Amino acid sequence: MNEVNQAADDGMIFGVIEQAELTSAGQLHRYNWGHLEDEHGGLTDQAIDPEEDALEAIPAEDFQRVWTR
Repeated sequence: MNEVNQAADDGMIFGVIEQAELTSAGQLHRYNWGHLEDEHGGLTDQAIDPEEDALEAIPAEDFQRVWTR
């Protein structure tokens, strides 16, 4: 499964605000504050630590392309 997250930094925590998960079968699952969870999973509630978590930045347009797929 591939996961793409849009994150925000409020100066205190760096957290996920939108999350898209694409399964190997091609199913797209999207989560945000308006749709926190369903039977497939949910929006992470864990803060991101850029120094410890393996992150790869992508352009916002690439995230939107996945999100609106």
